[in-house]
Amino acid sequence: MIKVKRALSIIFAAAIGSALLAGTAGAGELDVRMTKIVKTFTRAAADAGVSTATLAVMPFQTDKKLAEKRVNYACAEILTNRLVETKTFKMIERARLEEVMQEQRLGLSGAVESATAAKVGKLTGARLVILGSVSRLGANYHLSTEMVDSETGEIMASDVTEVAVEVFDKDASRYITEIPEYDAIGIYLAGGIGLASSKKVSPATNPNFGTPITLTPANKDINYYGYLGLGLRYLFSPKWMVDAAYFPSVVFGGGNGTIATGLDPVFDGPSDEVNNPESYETTMFRLLIDRTLPVSPAFKVHAAAGITQFPQFEADAVFVNNGTPSVPITIRTSNSRTVLTTFRLGLEWKPKPRFGWSVSGLYYLGKMTARTTAIFPDRATAVIQKYETRPFAAETYLSFYF
Repeated sequence: MIKVKRALSIIFAAAIGSALLAGTAGAGELDVRMTKIVKTFTRAAADAGVSTATLAVMPFQTDKKLAEKRVNYACAEILTNRLVETKTFKMIERARLEEVMQEQRLGLSGAVESATAAKVGKLTGARLVILGSVSRLGANYHLSTEMVDSETGEIMASDVTEVAVEVFDKDASRYITEIPEYDAIGIYLAGGIGLASSKKVSPATNPNFGTPITLTPANKDINYYGYLGLGLRYLFSPKWMVDAAYFPSVVFGGGNGTIATGLDPVFDGPSDEVNNPESYETTMFRLLIDRTLPVSPAFKVHAAAGITQFPQFEADAVFVNNGTPSVPITIRTSNSRTVLTTFRLGLEWKPKPRFGWSVSGLYYLGKMTARTTAIFPDRATAVIQKYETRPFAAETYLSFYF
């Protein structure tokens, strides 16, 4: 019985070990394939005496479906990273390579021949150029790569390999996405805080009563406003999108409480103060054109410009005479329709293809002004509180793309 238990233990341990080894091998299979390609090209460059030459990795050729999934981008990025790790070649930056290709009217996923690659290499200053293609054959991705000498146009080395689709998608998950680079839609929840400032208001007197009433504004400090809303993004190209948002709740902090004194000098008590029970709340719309600048597979910089509109709005009237019938004064806070030119700069982190978290800073050209007005029984009015937005605001977003 002891021998049987020991045998079963050995078999169980061996099974677990095999599973772990298999899992490790599977998880690193793409890396093994890419390392093999790098060794092939490094050896060829050394044999030709150009092992420290400048090298550019062209975007891999592929079909539309794999390009939308960014499989070709993943191949080029992973291969580039492996080449950088060798510390052998001087690498041409991808942005510079794309710039030259656009100038030469070459697509980023279309066919590129060795002669064309050699031309691009000369224009970018790369002695060596790697070009490749990726296609799907059943359950595998077929990768074909070759290294070209830009001075002679000759193919110095080539490699062909296959990787299981399941393995590739897992190992390259940070690079690929099921979300297309354009014709995609994103929705987001946004929250922000902006700077505000109070404007000093002078006392106002209404002489149309037996005893003239003078309201003395408290001139409270209102330093900020906060807001929440929903937004919609439409990516009409890989680097450009339209961003529209609606903020139904824009609240100015500190505008409530005692905002003036001297309401009714005839009576003593709480009627001497004008109390606003709530902070002012309005709405806001925004429309921006956004330029997206990828800085890594997981991070993007967003630079946008457009307009922000505060529509004309009036809060509900509030009676503030506190039960004193002699002077039933009403207060009402409002703002006029205001359109502000808006600039936004932010950073988005996308840990998953469909989800993103962003932080942004905004700058407004102009300001929105709100004011609280006291309305006397004879319909005379007096401004007792006034404040306005300042140029700077900060926002954060949680986005979902599909």
